[in-house]
Amino acid sequence: MFGSTNLFILRYKVRRLTYDAIISELYQSDELNECIRKFVPEQYRDDLKQEIFVILLDKPNELILSLYAEKKLTNYIARIIINLMRQSRNVFHQLYISKTVEL
Repeated sequence: MFGSTNLFILRYKVRRLTYDAIISELYQSDELNECIRKFVPEQYRDDLKQEIFVILLDKPNELILSLYAEKKLTNYIARIIINLMRQSRNVFHQLYISKTVEL
């Protein structure tokens, strides 16, 4: 019924939809927004959220899918947030945190 090429394309599309759904769910997550709210002043929350997703979208799809399947994605994102807030070498920290908050 399916040729090997068509089956590969079908598998890729299914995985891609799942990946997109995960990213979309995360972006709209109340849990993520609450976590961000705890870390930064209101005027920087959208910037932090955007930076988190720039980092996530730079990772291989397989990593995100694997972390999600293992229920480790939330912890992974929490680690990204902590690193963004504390590591003075990253752009987010240099632009926003070092000028406003003493950690």
